[in-house]
Amino acid sequence: MWAAAWKVLDDLPAQFQNFPSVLLKRIDVLTALQLSTKALQMAEEAVAAYPNRAEVWHRLARLQAQAGHLDAATVSATHCIELDESMWMEMAQDEGLKRIW
Repeated sequence: MWAAAWKVLDDLPAQFQNFPSVLLKRIDVLTALQLSTKALQMAEEAVAAYPNRAEVWHRLARLQAQAGHLDAATVSATHCIELDESMWMEMAQDEGLKRIW
């Protein structure tokens, strides 16, 4: 199922490949496939490409926390909330971020 999802994303026209929503889905698929190192790398690249997108910082924070990079996850989570205060409730309920609260 997840490999098929990756193929669907790969088959999107080139102009859509780097949209934030597509990158987030790619990160989710990599995470589901338990390719956490690749997911973390893609999240870092997504943050570099879209530094003002709170949801990208959220994904990065979750992956950093899951990798044990708690200080970096805290910084990313804080940046996410600074960009969009409405994200705090979603982040507070995120199981992947429980280690930083």
